[in-house]
Amino acid sequence: MQKYLNYIVFIVGAFLIALLPLSIAILLDINGKDYFVFFYLSIVICVATFLGFKHLKWALLTLIIILPFQPLLSMPFSHFVSGSTIKAFVATKEIFVFCLLAILFIKNFRKINWKLVDLMALLFILVYGIFFITSSSGFFSRVVSFREGFMIVAFYFIGRLSLFTYKNVEFLLRWMILIAILVVSFGFIERFIFNSEIWEIIGSIRYSELKYEGSDFILAKYKGLPVIWHTYLLSDQYRRMVGTIGEATSLSRFLAFPVLTLFYIRGILGNSKNLFFIQPLVLMMLTLGLILTLGRGGQLIVVLGIIVLLVTRTKFIGAIISALLLLVLFAQVALFSPDSPNAIRHLTGLAAGLSGLAANPFGNGLGSSGQLAFLYGSGLDEKVTESFIGGLGYQLGYWGLICYFLFSTFLLVKLFMVFRKFKIKNPKLGYTCLLTFSAILGIFLTSFLANSAVSPISAGIPLLFSGLVLSLFDIERFKNYDQERKK
Repeated sequence: MQKYLNYIVFIVGAFLIALLPLSIAILLDINGKDYFVFFYLSIVICVATFLGFKHLKWALLTLIIILPFQPLLSMPFSHFVSGSTIKAFVATKEIFVFCLLAILFIKNFRKINWKLVDLMALLFILVYGIFFITSSSGFFSRVVSFREGFMIVAFYFIGRLSLFTYKNVEFLLRWMILIAILVVSFGFIERFIFNSEIWEIIGSIRYSELKYEGSDFILAKYKGLPVIWHTYLLSDQYRRMVGTIGEATSLSRFLAFPVLTLFYIRGILGNSKNLFFIQPLVLMMLTLGLILTLGRGGQLIVVLGIIVLLVTRTKFIGAIISALLLLVLFAQVALFSPDSPNAIRHLTGLAAGLSGLAANPFGNGLGSSGQLAFLYGSGLDEKVTESFIGGLGYQLGYWGLICYFLFSTFLLVKLFMVFRKFKIKNPKLGYTCLLTFSAILGIFLTSFLANSAVSPISAGIPLLFSGLVLSLFDIERFKNYDQERKK
């Protein structure tokens, strides 16, 4: 326990020190306070480098913490800094990921047994790179669009190159659930206690405005809060839980993986009889939080994951139950009505992307459209949003779509093969592979109608764990997994 506390104190202390100069500059009203963000980013790089070389397990845990908490911690500064500084805060995860990925390639590049899925991932990002160079779109639009593809591959390769034992994978899964509990606990407070005035004081509105400053995106409001914090159920708008992320769609997808983990991995929170009731209670808490986000993507991923689990465990009976679940879900829940304004918007995004693909099969260039170019760029001729597949096809043509499909397919096939091999021999390992298979399948299917499906907060952790479980077979010591588990 003391060791855990030491690492937590180090990580928290490092980020407090990183923010100290900017905080002092704000308190003293020093001119040029935006420049202090470079000190913050330097500390982020130092922390990522130190942990990446010396304590990789805690480096990955720090990354998992950054994903849901960076928005909330950045919001108070939005009252005092410019949009460029807020964008630098948003880039915390990208900088941390880039540093870790560079370190791991240096350390473990020669230690893994490269598979077809790895080559497909490299091919996918290579296509992004070629289109980045050849595109005539604005530089910033190209950068943010390239970041989208890069982060998909980067999270996977960080896991793939980490060479962890299953014991470390379990460690990260437990901490991920603890982090999700903290995120949802704050979510209940903000959903039922906070009003627009409190969120204004925290800086959420200003944060969102500065994050998209200079783009074609206009932040509309409803009852003093961003309209995207609400969704339609039939003809009425309802407030959604946004948690520490400040965005309901990403929160729903972030929670989907911890919820599925509690379904799939028995005893993940402890095997003691005294702790038996803890896992169901945590599952209920996180599921309720997921429901309150009113997020279609996260809920679909969970339902799909439960269906996969039922089918693999019960076969024919599971298939029947799964079909009934789907019928009830789509027939009875207004949130999934195909006639709702949200559903129409997502379908329109996919259709617009496919129309652009038909007109130009070789793509219109990276940054020419797509969700990130729309949110962070300006002057787009065609606004293809709300669908990653639509935006990818419009920008990179058939090359991008083929590479994305190949990477996703090979990854899914490999994860399922590992599950089939180990589901009896080592059930925890087998069902951890099936867990990541279900999450990646959900991400892939929902990416047709949502761009947020592949965002770092939404997809980063499942991609990370998919790489982690595949990397287990590239270390000699894991060949004796049964002996290691008994120890």
